[in-house]
Amino acid sequence: MIWENEEKDISEFYKEKTKWDYKSVKAEALKYNDKTTFNKKARTAQQWAIKNGLYEEITSHMFKPKRWDYESTKKEALKYNSKKEFKENSKGASNWMYQHNKTEEFTKHMTPAYKNLKWTPESIELEIAKYKTKKEFLANARGAYHWIIKNKYPSKFSVKKRKKWDYESAKKEALKYKTKKEFLSNSIGASNWIYRNKKTAELTKHMK
Repeated sequence: MIWENEEKDISEFYKEKTKWDYKSVKAEALKYNDKTTFNKKARTAQQWAIKNGLYEEITSHMFKPKRWDYESTKKEALKYNSKKEFKENSKGASNWMYQHNKTEEFTKHMTPAYKNLKWTPESIELEIAKYKTKKEFLANARGAYHWIIKNKYPSKFSVKKRKKWDYESAKKEALKYKTKKEFLSNSIGASNWIYRNKKTAELTKHMK
């Protein structure tokens, strides 16, 4: 490994000492397909080309990134049916769209990714098993979550109906806890009902 590094250092040393001319710089430039790589790996050749006013000519064969604007990006987006397809096939236009906050406008004709998947109870269970929390599930599997809601599928991430608290149910719930802190942490709905209805003193008097 040491010898490899030394050999690399020596080759770089000789490369730096190269006396460039038009022919050698042109030959060096033809090894690269883009300016970024050329500028990084053949710095002295690049500097020679710039110094002699030949940089654009020397790099004329290299790839030139397209400059996107509102109209060209909008036109490009219309070629695709999904955001994923757009991003994979036209990264430059996709980046312009995100940077200029035009996502909603340019992708409204596209089909949401979750609608392209055909979920079944079996595939839903496999998807659910990947996540520990509902927050994580929502962030990474929104399509599966929409399917669960639409089909009222029972799962640990299903939408739970809020319990409607009243005096008797809140009183019964409060009796389960020994401290107000414990009550508040474990039964937010009941504790909120108590505070809103000014029953705190009455229903938490047994607590510490």
